[in-house]
Amino acid sequence: MGLTLCEKAVYWFFGINNIHAKFYGLVINEFGNFENFFNNFDRTSKKLSFLSDNELKLLSETHSIDFIENSLNGLLGKGINVLTIESGEYFKLLKQIDYPPVLLYYRGSFDNVTEKFISIVGSRRATDYGTGFASNIARDLADCGITIVSGLAYGIDAAAHKGALSVNGKTIAVLGNSLDVCYPPDHAELFEKIANSGMILS
Repeated sequence: MGLTLCEKAVYWFFGINNIHAKFYGLVINEFGNFENFFNNFDRTSKKLSFLSDNELKLLSETHSIDFIENSLNGLLGKGINVLTIESGEYFKLLKQIDYPPVLLYYRGSFDNVTEKFISIVGSRRATDYGTGFASNIARDLADCGITIVSGLAYGIDAAAHKGALSVNGKTIAVLGNSLDVCYPPDHAELFEKIANSGMILS
């Protein structure tokens, strides 16, 4: 998925330079949008009083479309895509929370998910009854066209993903780590199945 200049600017600011997401609103209020901010950065950087000198230095050093695209291509080489809050494909429900993430990284495709989601999460040390129940619920919901969202962890999470996949349903795994690392390692096969037929998010 190709990114607009506005989306690339969001990635440059928050992804490449790791600026805290709390400053998203400040930039919007000051400059209107990130494309305008990026195009006028050299002339308006003095307005960024909320940033440290070191942050401003890093932004200046990386203020280049070529630099941004090289960084994005490095991610694509690992099968990782970038989704920004400026994207039309950004999850509508997620955008409604108080502080939605400005950047998401993903493997997979939006063609592999539906607009209806249900999250199933639970104990990592679940009983056989618990994992079986979770798998059956996920299977039945996925069979009705609902995307199952869980966290790839042991126990209930893995059972929910497997239940959805058992009927060729849609499922999303939301991780707390980088997408070039599968955690837990034992779920590498499940990880790849979800990436190929659903979506992995971080």
